[in-house]
Amino acid sequence: MRFLAYAEIEAGDAAAFANRLGVAEASSAIGNADADEAVIGRVLAVLKPREIVEAIFKVAPDGFLGLLRRLGPDPLPDPALYRELHRLFASRDPADRARVLVLRQSPGTISHTQIAIVLALDPVLLHPRFVRKIESLKEARDLNAALGYVRAHCSAATDEAIRQSVSSFPEKKIIEAFLRGWARRFDRLPFPLVVHDPSLIVLDTGAALVDAGRRYDNCLATKVPEVLVGRNLYIEIKTGTNRSLIAELRRTSRFWVLQMLYQRGNGRVPRDLAAAVRSKLATHGIAIYDRPSTSVAGLDAAAKMLDIYDWRLSDVSEFDTPEPLTLSEIEAELDSLVREFRSAGPVAGAAV
Repeated sequence: MRFLAYAEIEAGDAAAFANRLGVAEASSAIGNADADEAVIGRVLAVLKPREIVEAIFKVAPDGFLGLLRRLGPDPLPDPALYRELHRLFASRDPADRARVLVLRQSPGTISHTQIAIVLALDPVLLHPRFVRKIESLKEARDLNAALGYVRAHCSAATDEAIRQSVSSFPEKKIIEAFLRGWARRFDRLPFPLVVHDPSLIVLDTGAALVDAGRRYDNCLATKVPEVLVGRNLYIEIKTGTNRSLIAELRRTSRFWVLQMLYQRGNGRVPRDLAAAVRSKLATHGIAIYDRPSTSVAGLDAAAKMLDIYDWRLSDVSEFDTPEPLTLSEIEAELDSLVREFRSAGPVAGAAV
């Protein structure tokens, strides 16, 4: 309680504060020669905590004295926080009342960091079990910013809906689960793509990605965060056969570019089908990776000799995707590898 009084002295006029404490009556017994600070110190030892608070603020709101007792043995680093705390407890604003409730329900000693977090946090996140997981003011501010981004791309993320969901996630990794849960409900793309072709279906919501992931037996549900932040975009392509595809697009500063094509279960796409789909996407403004106008064999040979071993694993595989190997071809590949291994002889330093 004395730290509150010392903060008031530091912030204002000691003589005026002494007058509010009733020093005029006490000074006759103490001696008028004493300095205001000395008189205040002696009076503080006599007055009750509520009397000190009422002398400073005129009113002691419910719960305020209890909070002051829980601030620990050291003063708050910012003296202005004492007045801010009093303002909170005296306020009738719903957001301030929510902050007071969180502080009162927090167990143990209340630290300066806890107060700073509660003051900074978006009011819709003010739930005791949620706030307990936030360890720093920076984390609170980052969470505010992340939630703001998610809300801008999710029409269902109203204040009331978020408040109701804050307490519904598991205690372990509650913050991550909360953000991912709302991310899966996004329905506004950061970079909208409009295609006027019923055979091209832009997976433009979290629900659409999750549904497509189930139907295509792949990991599209885990790609929701990347789509939400604008890194990737996915299109379902109806080919008129039973071989519908998923196209993965990557965002550039000017347009979307085709990154990869996938069949169900991330299977490899036959060459003729890949060529037809690339052509269709190109007519809708999707950029396609280019390559030198030379033979595929020449490119493959050069890449291999230059130690580019992922030549067929990234963008180039989209230009000339080979047909899946047959069983006999796989067996021949394995036999070739075994022969190469045997012909190499024992490895130097290997155990015999």
